[in-house]
This record gives sequence, C-alpha cells and structure tokens, in this order.
Amino acid sequence: MTNRLSIPIHSAGSLGDFLRRCRTRLDPASFGFSGRRRTPGLHREEVARRANISPTWYTWLEQGRGGAPSPEVLERICGALMLTDPEREHLFMLGLGRSSRRFPSMAGPTCT
Repeated sequence: MTNRLSIPIHSAGSLGDFLRRCRTRLDPASFGFSGRRRTPGLHREEVARRANISPTWYTWLEQGRGGAPSPEVLERICGALMLTDPEREHLFMLGLGRSSRRFPSMAGPTCT
C-alpha cells in the first residue's frame, strides 16, 4: 500500500523515524550552533541548511509526507547527519527501496 505521493506507507514513517533519531543524536555545539535547546540534537532547519535543502522539504521527509527523495537529496542528508556506511545504506533502502550502490555517480563510500 502507498500514500498519495507513491511512498510505501510503512517506509514513509520509518524514514522519518530514522531521520529523527539520527538528527537528535548529534551535538549542536559540534557544528557551531549554540543557545538553549528544549530537545536534544540539531533542529530540522539546521540539518536542512547543512544538507542544502529546503527546511520545509526536510520537515516533510521527517513527517512522511515529502514524497520520494532523489538519490542526490539522500546523499546530502547523509553528509548533514554524518551517517556511517551502514546507516547510509539503510537511509537509501528506506527512502528509495534500493541500495545506494545502484547510484555510481554518488560520492564515495562515506558521507562525511
């Protein structure tokens, strides 16, 4: 079953959950973000800025309503969230339903 934007419903929520978990584990001070925080990790807007995507688009992806992201967008999110290789593969499986290895034009083996 898919939602109206053609993302399988089970993976839309899973993608958002995964992005949220990765975002909240990052230390804002490590990226030069300061100030008082009510929740742990980076704000959605900060991840979007680091990934060079729209904050609205990133928020929609986390909420499971953004549609299918492109491999390029996923690659930028990998870098913004500093994902490991296994996490990168998992993100591509959740976001596109296939491995990142199917995209040879993507950047090297790590997303840092």
